[in-house]
Amino acid sequence: MGKSNILESLYVLCSLKSFRDHQPRNLVRKGMSGAQIEAGVISNYGTRKLVWGYNQKGRSIFLDGIPCKNLGSWFNIVRSVLFCPDQTEIVRGRPELRRNFLDRARFTASPAYLSLIRTYNKVLDQKKALLKNNDDGGQLDIWNEQLVTYGVRIAIQRQMILKELEGPFQEMHNFIAGKEKVSLRLTGISGTTPEKLRETFISTLKEKRSEEIRLRRALVGPHCDDIKILLDGAVAKKFASQGQTRSIVISLKLAEVEAARRRGDTPIFLLDDLSSELDRDRTQKLLRMLAERDNQIWITTTDPSYLGSLPMSLLSRWYVEDGVVKRN
Repeated sequence: MGKSNILESLYVLCSLKSFRDHQPRNLVRKGMSGAQIEAGVISNYGTRKLVWGYNQKGRSIFLDGIPCKNLGSWFNIVRSVLFCPDQTEIVRGRPELRRNFLDRARFTASPAYLSLIRTYNKVLDQKKALLKNNDDGGQLDIWNEQLVTYGVRIAIQRQMILKELEGPFQEMHNFIAGKEKVSLRLTGISGTTPEKLRETFISTLKEKRSEEIRLRRALVGPHCDDIKILLDGAVAKKFASQGQTRSIVISLKLAEVEAARRRGDTPIFLLDDLSSELDRDRTQKLLRMLAERDNQIWITTTDPSYLGSLPMSLLSRWYVEDGVVKRN
């Protein structure tokens, strides 16, 4: 009916990209020339007007009616944490999805991290192009040096956010699922202790140099990292049941919200299709916990009875049918 589109719009506003489709042109309704999202955001900086738009000329964003060139200014006003059904792939899917989760959590904590990731990826793209063309010309060492410079900073940032998430992750999992022990462990370059990080990165690059040239692939760096999610000491990707996987992912997302609370931040929490992910008892626990938080929370569900435990004074209820939104 379009209820998830509302959450998607909020996420686009908070992230400048969709969680469903990374091609902005695919967000435009068929037969239309463009799309636009407008919002008034009440923050520590007062009430601000944010406008995101996309048309044939590309994306545009406006802050208080002025084109926004500094993304840091935008993200200092609005950020979000999202949970939706397909995010169980964080546990079971490719390492890239777990890296993205951790990077997203770090970005929520510090929007400046986005610039660091982008700079690293530009250097990585240059190295990949060099390897693909099989034309070293003495340049590989130059790009490796920059890769180490920015890669070490990314690894340290990932270690920092992992440390922030560990305690809240266990607490939220205890609250939702019970007493199973959960933990997170970085592997790859980011799993190296800070004092040995640079040295290990450089030595591994030297060790893999001939293999990288032979395979024409960049084999070393934070872009190859993974995060092991452990459940009672076992790798959850291999051994967690479907129910355990759901509890782990919702606990990770709640850990993001809790870590933000401890920093003094209140990102918007977006929870899509509430009734599909947890049984009713665990859902009621989740809602009671969320009701105690200061975050603005957007929840979609096909069954409003799941919201029964929330105080009416805290609720603003809307009904969506065929893309039309009405106050309920």
